Amino acid sequence: IIHQFKSSSPSNNTPQPILHMDVDRTDWKNWSDIITRSLHRYITQYLDNYTDPLKLWSDFSSILDTVNKQCIPIKKVCEHSKPFWNPLLSELSDKTSKQHKTAMKNSFTPLNVHRHKEAKEKFSST
Repeated sequence: IIHQFKSSSPSNNTPQPILHMDVDRTDWKNWSDIITRSLHRYITQYLDNYTDPLKLWSDFSSILDTVNKQCIPIKKVCEHSKPFWNPLLSELSDKTSKQHKTAMKNSFTPLNVHRHKEAKEKFSST
């Protein structure tokens, strides 16, 4: 007897991207300038009127959120993202795939198999 039936349509299995702030691509000088101006304006105009620390914190947090949305780009991260990948890995990957795999496909000799294994080990150890 079937108790439960789950749909396996592609729309249900598609990984949903997660949005993160891309701090690597942020223009921190621009962010610093805007946050300095915003906080200076806030301090000079409104700070003397506050008696409630929670309201003060809420407004401060709101300023930070607004400036972050203005200046920090958003990136999509999903289960297929590779945040660890860098140019060195790309270079090693290209060398491994192009040179040694092609050589091994063209002539399957013990020397080419050995070269491929060495390249693979070098790539794995990096």
